[in-house]
Amino acid sequence: MTLLLVMMIVAADLSPPIERWHPGAREHYRCGFEADSDTNFDGWPDGWTRKRAEGFPLYNRVEIRPAAAREGAHLLRVDLEGGGVAVFSPPVEIADTHSFVAGVQVRAEGVRRNEVFLSLTLLDEQRAPLETHRSEALAAVETWGMLNLGPVAPEKTGARFAQIGLHVQPVGAQSDIRATVSFDDVWLGRMPRMVLTSGRAHAIYTTKDEVEFTCTVSGVSPKDARLVFELLDADGVSVERSQRELAEAVATVPVDSQADELGAELDEFRAAPVWRPNVPGIGFYRATAALEGPAGTSCRREATFVVTVPEEAPVGGEFGWTLPRGAQSLSVDALVELLGQVGINWVKFPLWYSDTSPTHGRELVRMADGLSARGIELVGLLDRPPAEVRRKLGAAETPTANEIFSAPPEDWYPGIEPMMARLAVKVRWWQLGADTDRSFVGDAALAEKLTKVKQQLDRIAQDAHVGFGWNWLEEFPAGDDRAWKYLVLSTETPLTDAELATYLAATDQRSGERWVNITPLARDQYALATRVNDLVLRMVAAKMQGAEHIFFPDPLEPTSGLLDRDGSPRELLLPWRTTALALAGTRYRGSLDLRDGSENHVFARSGEATMVIRRERPGRETLHLANDLKYVDAQGRPLPVVADDEEGANEQTIEVGPSPSFIRGIMPELAEWQLAFRFEKGQLPSVYGMAHENAILLENCFSQHVNGSARLVPPAGWRVRPERFDVNLAPGGKLRQPLEVTLPFGATNGPQTVRADVQVRADRDYQFSVYRRIEVGLGDVTIELATRLDEGGELIVEQRVVNRTESQIGLNCHLFVPNRRRMGTQISNLGQGEDVKSYLIHDGAELVGQTLWLRAKEIGGPRTLNYRVLVEP
Repeated sequence: MTLLLVMMIVAADLSPPIERWHPGAREHYRCGFEADSDTNFDGWPDGWTRKRAEGFPLYNRVEIRPAAAREGAHLLRVDLEGGGVAVFSPPVEIADTHSFVAGVQVRAEGVRRNEVFLSLTLLDEQRAPLETHRSEALAAVETWGMLNLGPVAPEKTGARFAQIGLHVQPVGAQSDIRATVSFDDVWLGRMPRMVLTSGRAHAIYTTKDEVEFTCTVSGVSPKDARLVFELLDADGVSVERSQRELAEAVATVPVDSQADELGAELDEFRAAPVWRPNVPGIGFYRATAALEGPAGTSCRREATFVVTVPEEAPVGGEFGWTLPRGAQSLSVDALVELLGQVGINWVKFPLWYSDTSPTHGRELVRMADGLSARGIELVGLLDRPPAEVRRKLGAAETPTANEIFSAPPEDWYPGIEPMMARLAVKVRWWQLGADTDRSFVGDAALAEKLTKVKQQLDRIAQDAHVGFGWNWLEEFPAGDDRAWKYLVLSTETPLTDAELATYLAATDQRSGERWVNITPLARDQYALATRVNDLVLRMVAAKMQGAEHIFFPDPLEPTSGLLDRDGSPRELLLPWRTTALALAGTRYRGSLDLRDGSENHVFARSGEATMVIRRERPGRETLHLANDLKYVDAQGRPLPVVADDEEGANEQTIEVGPSPSFIRGIMPELAEWQLAFRFEKGQLPSVYGMAHENAILLENCFSQHVNGSARLVPPAGWRVRPERFDVNLAPGGKLRQPLEVTLPFGATNGPQTVRADVQVRADRDYQFSVYRRIEVGLGDVTIELATRLDEGGELIVEQRVVNRTESQIGLNCHLFVPNRRRMGTQISNLGQGEDVKSYLIHDGAELVGQTLWLRAKEIGGPRTLNYRVLVEP
């Protein structure tokens, strides 16, 4: 190889193009820590700076080293011996008409307790920081890896410089003392800046025709560029797609002069076209905008919004949000407006601030006034004491509630007093510690500590209502004369709806009000339908069991929250809002036996009842609840209701599926009638051909006197006497109508449905049907049947007999198969327990879709058990 060829290879730029890491980006700054970045040969990159502060010791060595670098022959090496390291590039001149991406090659050896990440800080003209963005963190990466950040569009105006930071910082209290981190090929790229903004704060619309978006584009030539807009629904299905040529955008103007100073290659127009999508109706949507040109898509932006009906939360509702980090990027006015639209009556907010921040105190007072005007109760979180209080306590950055309030009052109360003086009239509820702070659990001195705390708070608050975090799995603290008002209940792993109902039912309310946290499933681990169903069912379970308050613990949490950082909605916002508005202020009344067997729960408040309904297998359901029902899914989208047109019929047909839906506008009187109408005895012995005594119990739930009649329609072959009886009751009056029920020879065991057709006159004529299930069989001896086809097409019928009595029984069993000979088996002397037998039927595939009948006659006893099973493929 010639010397000239060697020199050409060395001189060539062998670093990969920036497009390899981020398509569409153009290089703006690069540092590979090669010779040209260390012109004075001191082992330190020219213009770079290092953080000098507590926790960032200078004995951690940072220098340029010759090595087998990822790109080139040199790298920046950090030898870590405890603490952290942060180094920063020189400020790089930028124009805020662009967005920016940054990256660095990283190798981290021996890193266990530290994390490695990249930051990008935007500076103003005086080089003062405006905003900082950071990448995801890396831990140990023994081979070379990549840290990427962006695209970052300046959120504040006036950005004139950008500075890249390389960070190696401890995650907790301890840090690595023998670790090496190598950085190479730091780069900053610029891209066209594109911002997609909604025309409505928080992107919550109550009229679909008002939805509009402005897409502001800068830092790109309009030639051959176009914007492609697309509207997607909650399931990701495209609803609308359209495009606009950028050159035709009416708001196209030259960029400012600074962009020109950076060179003509910055491509030098700004456009702000407006897009008004054709929104189908109520629901959650994603609006996307993509900037496309000859080389493909260079930028893509997304904004979410919801369309819903305007509705305020009922006064005294139980649902609320916890905002553990405060308003974050939202202003006080924006936050108050948002909270008034999401179906809540309660909000927890950090109210412990430094007395050196009077402006913050005034903002909190203004927020409390705004929330009060919207019927929202403010709960003060006392979980993050300011620095001056922590110094008195000698505490860490985040002391627990028990650590704070176990200290003498003179250490913590002076820090609270100024804030309470401002807010005592407006805030009556106070929480010691965060929702997840369960530090009081197991404290033998709990009652004594809380009594002293409440005495201090009562000096200004006048009977402050105090609460704190508790673990569902721990025994609740006792105390009839307790100093606390409520417990905030949570676990490390969220409870299912069934577990939540079980734990709530078992709690002792003498321990205080139960404030339940509903932590949703993470969006990156579960499908949307699963997350929606889980959230709604747990909210319903908490209401059914009478939880005093139900909170969403952090609606701005990145992985499972209801909102994005800017307050725009996510997929679970509408299900939360729909459920909260439907159930707030209601009382659980019970479940109806519906004709087609759909699972349901009825809740009532003054003048209205609501039903939550679902079924595992989709199908129709018939209701008798009102003629003007509103039926919506969890997103609040209307579902069809087919009403019977006959005068006074009060019959409606709906489609029901596995996802919970809501029926609103139910007449409470009709729901209460159907809940009160029942059999006195819910079971009939499986003894056929003889009369069994029973009775119908009902109550007049109208506010007027009623008179009319009821007719019973039992299953085919049953005899009921009387079949029809009169109803004549004053308001609140009750009736017990004796009955005799005779079962036919072939009556099927298990739950059976009896219909009652009711015609009464109150304020007007009412005609409706009530369905009630009655169990045939006492449940002491039962049979379960299951069918399956084997590989040869033979039908196997499994018969499982369960004896729950203390006596031995014998049964003669006969299986009746359509168009086949009956089959039989005998069970002798079965004690308490179960017996399993199988029947083998040839050519079983011919029987799919047909019903088999098993009849089991007790040997020497009165029982006859009849069961039927449908043969499934």
